[in-house]
Amino acid sequence: MLELASEGIYVRDVANIITLWYRSAQQMYGWTKKEAVGSVSYDLLQTGFPKPLPKIQEKLFRTGYWDGKLVQGRRDGRRLVVDSHWTLTRNHRGQPVEILEMDYDVTKPRGGEESALHRLPARLQRAQDEERRRIARELHDSTGQRLAALRMNLTAIGRSAASLEAPALRALNECITMAEECVQEIRTLSYLLHPPMLDERGLVPALRWFVDGFSRRSGMRVELEVAPAWQRLTPEMEIALFRVVQECLANTHRHAETSKATIRLGGDKKSVSLEVEDAGRGMTGKQAAGRHAGIGIMGMRERIRQFGGRLDIKRGRPGTIVRAVLPIKEALA
Repeated sequence: MLELASEGIYVRDVANIITLWYRSAQQMYGWTKKEAVGSVSYDLLQTGFPKPLPKIQEKLFRTGYWDGKLVQGRRDGRRLVVDSHWTLTRNHRGQPVEILEMDYDVTKPRGGEESALHRLPARLQRAQDEERRRIARELHDSTGQRLAALRMNLTAIGRSAASLEAPALRALNECITMAEECVQEIRTLSYLLHPPMLDERGLVPALRWFVDGFSRRSGMRVELEVAPAWQRLTPEMEIALFRVVQECLANTHRHAETSKATIRLGGDKKSVSLEVEDAGRGMTGKQAAGRHAGIGIMGMRERIRQFGGRLDIKRGRPGTIVRAVLPIKEALA
């Protein structure tokens, strides 16, 4: 998808040296991959910035992203005005590693066409969700069914294995137990990838199922509070909110050092809201502001932004509060 995109897409390190140059960037700017990789991006493209680069980079490193208009130069000397979207990636220690830049040529008016630049992250996430759904279906319908058949066959053998010696009988019983565990793990993995309940019954039943399972597996006590007037949302929005809850609880379990979390679904006439609060040790001020945001937090922000919403992270007393708000006109099914 990155190779075929209409945007000019490339990756550079934090010193602004180009490390990946996709075909779309070559088509937009004219330089080949061999010519571009290893070059300083703003020297190669003779970039004109709307404000001093240090100020742009300060926002990028603080929030994890930057959007704005740039003037870029092609290999043939022509100048382009582009809508540019930068996304910062950090490693597991929170250190900035590289920047993904997506540029959309707006030099010529396009009759009100929505910028494909802003549609690409949504397309990528929809593709990811569809792939999760496909893998979940394959695991459940193919691998899971075969393991279930294996378990039944082993159980049938066990019923007529009175003549087996003790070590062989013990090994057979262990195989039956392992098959049962594999069936259960495959079923759980399939549902975590994409719960069928999310499509069939909606966000709230799917979250109740997920919260119950998460509490059993993690030992955390998770409460789900739903406003009485809560309505079904669009399928895309329900998937986005479900993924935000998954990411929040996973982060809480890994980092918060707490045994309690609360999920709240609510809203009013103008918007719907999701809030996930834990009672853990909390984030640092820099983390809450996004200065050390990881891939998970960036992914949550992008999922909410594509619907015109916002995602805020702040320190609680104690713990951390993640709050997503979405305009009601975008959310209702």
